[in-house]
Amino acid sequence: EFADFECPHCQQMAFVMQDIAQRYYDHVHFVFKHYPLGQACNDQLSRDMHPDACLAAVGTQCARRQGEFWAFHDRAFDNQGSLGRRKLLKISDTIGLDRSRFEECLQRDDVWNEVRSTVGQGRSVGISGTPSFFLNGRELVSVHPVAIEAAIRSELLAAGASITDLPPDPDGLFGL
Repeated sequence: EFADFECPHCQQMAFVMQDIAQRYYDHVHFVFKHYPLGQACNDQLSRDMHPDACLAAVGTQCARRQGEFWAFHDRAFDNQGSLGRRKLLKISDTIGLDRSRFEECLQRDDVWNEVRSTVGQGRSVGISGTPSFFLNGRELVSVHPVAIEAAIRSELLAAGASITDLPPDPDGLFGL
């Protein structure tokens, strides 16, 4: 997934994807990639659509260095309307990060460059908006949760998984 912490659709999908990732944990490797729509790290934008998204992305990378990427990720989406430096420090405190390490990390060029690198990766595969999802290198045409799960199931079955290996489908949404 390529996403932006100030994108409302990304916020909605974050918790959907968390559910899907938990149910398919044994079968799928889920990767989150930053694609902030902020000029501080996405220099090819014509305007600064999400001015705090770059700093929030850097914040999650700093949290990752302390083993708390997903906790920070979730809190950043929970606080989407206010992701300035003060809020990120508060999130850091809330999840128990070392405050001085976190503050120092927010200033590091190598961490900013990590975010810029994922933006470049997104640009190289033609990202035009967020959220964008890829499955085994192919972009999914729909970001609807059922379409994403159907694509995952189809890919797993094509790779030789048995239907009994997959999470149950009690509502028969996937027709298998």
